[in-house]
Amino acid sequence: MEPKGAFAKAFQKTLNRTKAKVLQNLGKADRTTDEQFEEHVANFNKQQTMACKLHKEMKHYVTCRRVNLNGLNCTLLTLPSGLVIP
Repeated sequence: MEPKGAFAKAFQKTLNRTKAKVLQNLGKADRTTDEQFEEHVANFNKQQTMACKLHKEMKHYVTCRRVNLNGLNCTLLTLPSGLVIP
C-alpha cells in the first residue's frame, strides 16, 4: 500500500468520524451504543481493580517473608555459637 493511499484512507476515516460526531451532537443522527463493548469494559475495569488488590497483597506477603527469613537467618547464625561448649 502506498503511503499516499494510507494517508488518504486515514484522513477519510477521520473525516467520516468527525462528520458522524457533529451530526450526533446536532441530533440529526442517532447515537449507537455497543452494549457488549461496554460490558467488556466494565469487566476489564473490575479485573484491573482485583489485580491491583492482589498485587498489593502479594507485595506485602513477599515483604513479610523476607523479614521472617532474615530473622530466621540471624537466629540460625547465633544458634551454633550457643551450642559450643568451651
